[in-house]
Amino acid sequence: MSTKNGSLVGLNFYKIMSKKMNKWINYIKESKLINKKNILHELYYVLILGSVPALLSYIIGGTDELLKLMNSSTPPFILLLYLSLIFGLHLVITLELKKKPNSWWEEYKNSKRLKVKIFISNLAQGVIGIYRLITGIALIIPLLSYFFIAVKFDLIDLLALESIGISFFMGTCLISFIYKWTETIPKTANSKLD
Repeated sequence: MSTKNGSLVGLNFYKIMSKKMNKWINYIKESKLINKKNILHELYYVLILGSVPALLSYIIGGTDELLKLMNSSTPPFILLLYLSLIFGLHLVITLELKKKPNSWWEEYKNSKRLKVKIFISNLAQGVIGIYRLITGIALIIPLLSYFFIAVKFDLIDLLALESIGISFFMGTCLISFIYKWTETIPKTANSKLD
């Protein structure tokens, strides 16, 4: 009997969550944040913040200066996880603040949380900047290595290395789009999304 009730609860939970997810997906589609223009803007940011400094480092100081830039601008994996945690915290706080307050106490708590949200939002922008830097370097290094640095590998190896940079770029685009999306959620999300 408990198995049957448990499966009914699970089924109801699934139905409720699938309806909410459909509403969120439709809202994301309606917001039109993922389009060619935003992808091109993100590419410009990545090239300006990551690829151009790497190219200048190579032109000015050669391979040694380029390696110094790579080592100094690529954080360890644990720091990337920490930065992802900060970005996730930004997403949770933003979604929580967008709910319509039910009372003056809720409104007061939201005013206090708004200060935290602004702080976290600034941190999230910094995280995006770090990811753009890493992505720009990941995109330019294989090209510099193939055309200018005396590293011998063929075109297949270049494409394999460049696919890593493209993967970084897709991840950076995703993070940037999520950030833009959280900034455009309606103030009373309950009306559209709950």
